[in-house]
Amino acid sequence: MRKHVKEPVRLTSGDFAHHPDSGSLGQYSQQRLYAWVEILKAIDRVDLREQLAKSLHKKVFPAYRVAADREEKLKTWPPDPGCLGIAVKTGKASGEMTALWNALSAWLKRWWLPVGGIGYLVMHTLAAWTREPRMARSKTWCIPLSNSPSSFPWGPSITITIDGWNPQTERRSVAKQRILARVEKELDVRLDAVEAQATVEGMQPSPTKRQQEHFDWFVRYQILGEPITILARGCFPPDDRYGDPDNARKTVSEGINSVGRLLDWNDWRRPAEGGHPHS
Repeated sequence: MRKHVKEPVRLTSGDFAHHPDSGSLGQYSQQRLYAWVEILKAIDRVDLREQLAKSLHKKVFPAYRVAADREEKLKTWPPDPGCLGIAVKTGKASGEMTALWNALSAWLKRWWLPVGGIGYLVMHTLAAWTREPRMARSKTWCIPLSNSPSSFPWGPSITITIDGWNPQTERRSVAKQRILARVEKELDVRLDAVEAQATVEGMQPSPTKRQQEHFDWFVRYQILGEPITILARGCFPPDDRYGDPDNARKTVSEGINSVGRLLDWNDWRRPAEGGHPHS
């Protein structure tokens, strides 16, 4: 029986991000992408990676390798799955790319996953497996997180001028303490100014998903199809304050829904036995 714990999960690489409605697609996409990375981590935590990666290797990877033999660039930069789907539907994709799309979409459907977000990570994983046989053998996920697009200008270089050390008039330990204290004080002032500017430009603190375990519940519910009642029964020991069956079900259901909303799951969430978790 697992202990109910809280682990902070940050959904961007920095402390601030544009609001999703601000029109800054890069930052919005980064938040969603980081959430999907947490889903991959949850898949590992619930011991599901071997099953998913093995089926990906068997069902989709062969089609990707055939497509990569035709288009060399696929070994380093995979196609966007959404764009690939459009190309197939409009008849603009090659036979190899159409076969890849059919295999990928069938795999995603099998595990109740969408094309967007996780499809991007899966495509990068397939590309990594193509160029790195070692990764293919170990069935390791590829997580291509680099610095995301940002409209926020880099601040000017920070230069802090402080009186140096005169060894004739000041002890070294005292000088070190004085200099470090002054640097810390001046640096806080400069960084506070950058935060203030970020706020003026409409940015807000990066969202966090407070409980890591919510992602685990989501994976077990959405991918494995475990009922809320079973999840609630296994997640809280009897002496836990959430141990009351009704309270436990409500807590698990709210956790799953919070992750689902983060991933915009309205069009692809699994119909569970007894209906969806209460929104």
